[in-house]
Amino acid sequence: DRLAMIRAIAALESRPNLAEADEFSGALAVEQENWFARPATDRRRYGDDFVAVYLGAVIDHDPDQRTLYVRVRAKHGRVPILIVSARWETPPVFTFHSTRLES
Repeated sequence: DRLAMIRAIAALESRPNLAEADEFSGALAVEQENWFARPATDRRRYGDDFVAVYLGAVIDHDPDQRTLYVRVRAKHGRVPILIVSARWETPPVFTFHSTRLES
């Protein structure tokens, strides 16, 4: 019985779909381009809020990023919606350094 339960639980585990992840990332990149292509005056009207951008339109905004995320996910589910700080002038750039220690 235990083995059957373990197999049932293992079958429920969803495997990541790389094609779906690439499509999701691509859609977020498009939303980011749409947001930063807007005139600065349009972006500034949201002040220090975080904005949710979907299909090129701002669908919601909130000063608290987590609150916005929860509300957007509850309403729209798992669709590629960009959540970004309205005060950013350009997209953020992240630098990843090697996690390997060299001796």
